Amino acid sequence: TLARYGGEEFAVVLPACQAAFGKAVAERIRRSVAATPVRIDTHTELNITISVGGAYALQWIRSTTPLWTDRADHLLYRAKAEGRNRVCIEEQPDSTVTAEEKGMLFGPLYTPSGWGDLSSMNFNDSAH
Repeated sequence: TLARYGGEEFAVVLPACQAAFGKAVAERIRRSVAATPVRIDTHTELNITISVGGAYALQWIRSTTPLWTDRADHLLYRAKAEGRNRVCIEEQPDSTVTAEEKGMLFGPLYTPSGWGDLSSMNFNDSAH
């Protein structure tokens, strides 16, 4: 999904995106913009570039839109400070927790294919 986020800023949302894919998409967008001159009139073309800051909202970490957009915004300013026309994406730490360990930790809430159906969970345990 691509949406205007404000002013000259746009947001690209890539659900269930792997870290390498997100960076590749950002680089492809950056290169495409740089390679496409903008015609102002019949005699004038402008070459434009973009700077990209990117952050991840990991499915197993409780987060909010303002938290990850703030991180992306900081990385955007870093890309600009480092010379513009570049991509700065936050490092995505490799999960040291395996799918099996997540299953043991979260039980029926987590399956190897993702978060399970919470509708069957009884959160009103009267024993406590």
